[in-house]
Amino acid sequence: MLFGYIKKIRKNGFVRLFKSNIEYFTDKLRAYPFSLLGAKPAFPKKLKIGKGTKTTVKTLKIGSDVSIGIGCSFAGLGKIEINSGVRINRNSHFDCSHSIIIGVNTFIAPDCYIVDSNHVMPESGSLISENTIVKHVIIGSNVWLGRGVTILPGVEIGNNTIIGAGAVVTKSIPAWTVAYGVPAKVSRK
Repeated sequence: MLFGYIKKIRKNGFVRLFKSNIEYFTDKLRAYPFSLLGAKPAFPKKLKIGKGTKTTVKTLKIGSDVSIGIGCSFAGLGKIEINSGVRINRNSHFDCSHSIIIGVNTFIAPDCYIVDSNHVMPESGSLISENTIVKHVIIGSNVWLGRGVTILPGVEIGNNTIIGAGAVVTKSIPAWTVAYGVPAKVSRK
């Protein structure tokens, strides 16, 4: 066993191996409170799922023919509903305090971040964790989110919509449109 560990150190370097072990134990520690609150950190059987994908979300409902890439994460005390035919590419993250719903045949490119809660700066000027807003996020059917899209609380994206790469969606986007930018704005219908 000791020789196996020495081989790993030679191959990966001590610092890199130490960091990966720290990340592993940190993930386990982060998931523990969610398990106490009744979270079900398990994916359904027969799901096409990439290596390193994790869930600590309380409720995760996944339809048929869904594919989830490597390194994705689903976290929070809310409900995430992913309908059939959805493709979620690598390193996309879902942070859910209330609900996130994704319609059928939606494509989510790599490195997307979808969150349904956010901190609010009060008039007093001090930011504390109790000052948060929580609003559901709804992504319609046949939607394409480009690489690195961020979707903030309260956003509803209509059916058959394209969101350009790197966009930050702060307000709802109507159906049958193309939107991009920071903040995302409709460019054409």
